[in-house]
Amino acid sequence: MNVFVDIQKINFNIQEKKELEENKKQIEHNIEICTVKAPVDGKLNININLGQGYILQHSEIIGIIAHNSNTYKVDYTNKRYR
Repeated sequence: MNVFVDIQKINFNIQEKKELEENKKQIEHNIEICTVKAPVDGKLNININLGQGYILQHSEIIGIIAHNSNTYKVDYTNKRYR
């Protein structure tokens, strides 16, 4: 009886580990598609107040990158809807 219970616990833990790994992959994917990236290095001057829960619109200008003597606009593109 004890061995059977131990095997059940092991199987449950294996299944739980698989589910956690899938959840981790989904979280990492969500972070990747929500990360704003720029093609150049420089100082980012944010034009709007971004707070928790703020929803960005597609191609919304959120700031300016000051790179040497050039200026680049940073916009938001949701990779999920490309």
